[in-house]
Amino acid sequence: MTLLSPAVLADAGATDAKAILTKASNAFQSLKSYQFEGKSVSETTIGGKTSRTEVGYVVAYEAPNKLRLEYRYPTAGNWLRVSDGQYMLVRRTITKESRREPVTDRTLETLSSSPIYAFQTLSDTADQPLLKGSETIDVGGKPVDCQVIQFATHPRQLMPGETSGTSKVWVDKQTGLVLREEISTSATSGNSVSEGKRIITVDSFSVNGDLANDLFSTAPAAHQHESASKHKGS
Repeated sequence: MTLLSPAVLADAGATDAKAILTKASNAFQSLKSYQFEGKSVSETTIGGKTSRTEVGYVVAYEAPNKLRLEYRYPTAGNWLRVSDGQYMLVRRTITKESRREPVTDRTLETLSSSPIYAFQTLSDTADQPLLKGSETIDVGGKPVDCQVIQFATHPRQLMPGETSGTSKVWVDKQTGLVLREEISTSATSGNSVSEGKRIITVDSFSVNGDLANDLFSTAPAAHQHESASKHKGS
């Protein structure tokens, strides 16, 4: 029997991890339409005291130029940007701000601020990835078997003041899509040291299928859309 050294095993894990992240990036980039709904949770611990915020999100896209990005704040109303391919509607319920303008060449860049946008570039941005094993997570009440990858957090995903971070992603074995991400960070300000944690979860998703007719509507009532998500593969 041949025994492999920890270094060799680590190299094998890294190779597998890179291949999985490449598959995940390609899976996301190849989508012609998608809708993801979930939560983004942030926790900060300073001096033993932890603060926590939770925001719901909806991200949807239909090629070539329809999109919806919505954030649902527990105490600050909803923030919505939606494009039907011709017009962009921007609405904030707490301030009652609403404007509808023609789309521009930069309209699709709106998606770059979504919680899941970074998933499509993980093959390029994940530093020193390692395969940590398999784990089943809950997605909309259904068990999903995933591969867990850990890597050093890319600087572009760090918040101001954060000096380093470690990321984990859960990649669906069936679809190749990332369905959960956890980022643990450290930050220093003077003599104060804080620990942060950000968790992005997917509660439901639908890809490469028919989406609700009004999902990309820029009519005044578009912000009232209640997503009828469905969890299916590809």
